[in-house]
Amino acid sequence: MPSSPGRPTGPAAPASCARRDGALSWADARRGLPGLVGPEHVGGRAALATLVRSGALVVVRDEVTAAPAVAHLPVVRARAVAHLVPPRGVVGRASAAWVHAGGPAAVPLEVLVPTGTARPRARAGVVGHEAELRPEDVVTVAGVPVTTPARTALDVARTCTAPAVHRLLSALARAGVDLGAVLARLGDRPGGRGVRQARAVLAAHLADGADR
Repeated sequence: MPSSPGRPTGPAAPASCARRDGALSWADARRGLPGLVGPEHVGGRAALATLVRSGALVVVRDEVTAAPAVAHLPVVRARAVAHLVPPRGVVGRASAAWVHAGGPAAVPLEVLVPTGTARPRARAGVVGHEAELRPEDVVTVAGVPVTTPARTALDVARTCTAPAVHRLLSALARAGVDLGAVLARLGDRPGGRGVRQARAVLAAHLADGADR
């Protein structure tokens, strides 16, 4: 049975998102994906801005836009950053929260690479971090590797500061993440970088009832 267009897909990338030389090119990310519209599709930036002002298109991120009917979908947000994700990279932290739950686009794009892997070459608009990544911590959304919603909530609580952390956690909760379960998961991780902060942040967020 084909997967729903609004849900994460399986691990295999669709043919339209095939990697070339280990990374998705800008053209590859958009080829065969009519939901994404950039300046080159409408005759330039001025024309694109006019379409956005009229409401015919909605900005997804930077100069990537989509029709209002699909702009809110996680698959569209993932496709909008596909060309920025380097080999072995996984969209993570605030950027993963944006892919899963929407809201203001996280800039620069935060990408995680497995611990011990060379960080990706510096690139405008992208920041790389090393992280322990287990297979169960990663899901593929429209051919783009992204940390799972639960792992994303954990990483947000570990690395982000107020008030952004509470905005992101609330967005993830509205998207279906059980923050209580994420907090319970920390019981299996007594140490580690940022775990103490994550435990305190999640406990305070749940105690405040910020998502009710």
